[in-house]
Amino acid sequence: RKLGVPALIIALLVAMSRLYLYVHYPTDVAAGIVVGVVLGYTAARLVDTAFKRAYAKGKKRNRLTEY
Repeated sequence: RKLGVPALIIALLVAMSRLYLYVHYPTDVAAGIVVGVVLGYTAARLVDTAFKRAYAKGKKRNRLTEY
């Protein structure tokens, strides 16, 4: 969670630089943002579900939580 704001700032700077340098069309950048948000949200939900299932079964230690 600490790295969320710096990662967002870097992502915005990269997106703006792609537009400024005419490397991508604005629609390309917008589509990349949408795909990134959807995949990030989906991955976070999958990991959260995996941890909840592991704790619900009474497994306090498994390969996801040992580290």
